[in-house]
Amino acid sequence: MTDISPAGRLTAGVVATAGFFGLALQLVLIIGTTTASGGTATRAIFNFFCFFTILSNAIVTAVLTRVALGKAPAASWLGATTLYIAVVGITYSVALRHIWNPQGWQLVADHALHDVVPVLAVLFWLVFVPKGRLSVRIIPFWLIFPVGYLGWSLARGAVDGWYPYYFIDAGKLGYAVMARNALLVTALFALVALAVVGIDRLPGQRRG
Repeated sequence: MTDISPAGRLTAGVVATAGFFGLALQLVLIIGTTTASGGTATRAIFNFFCFFTILSNAIVTAVLTRVALGKAPAASWLGATTLYIAVVGITYSVALRHIWNPQGWQLVADHALHDVVPVLAVLFWLVFVPKGRLSVRIIPFWLIFPVGYLGWSLARGAVDGWYPYYFIDAGKLGYAVMARNALLVTALFALVALAVVGIDRLPGQRRG
């Protein structure tokens, strides 16, 4: 278990609250748009949990809720959480932000899940989590989740044609382009993971 200061626990609570709000709002919105177009609420909820953004925000919210309650998990879990939500923010800004123009409450949910929570969660890790507990040997374990998610998304898309993100849509892009994009995303995860471990190992960091 990682020791987090009272200020850190308070900050974790703020981030977790933002996460709860963004997730709840996005769920309401996706149910509304799906049912309005003739789909079912069950289908909407299923698709909701098929987005990496949603899963990563849910992980952040759950982990930081534990931190706020004084039950912070091991440094490796906090590092993994930081990795996943950082990649959410980076990928959205680079590959997704330009392709749509959300309005109203959808814009609020969009900013909460792709901007507010990623930035605050990374800042929380940088400022409040004791450093010096991570090793590059943990990186392959961190990558199990995103690689497994990618495999699941491709398998589901092959069955029913629904892909959560356009850059892995094999039906439209073809498998060669999809494979290239998948490798690029995996490389991004690996690079950000190396950055997380590298920052943790910097001289002068607060040691746990």
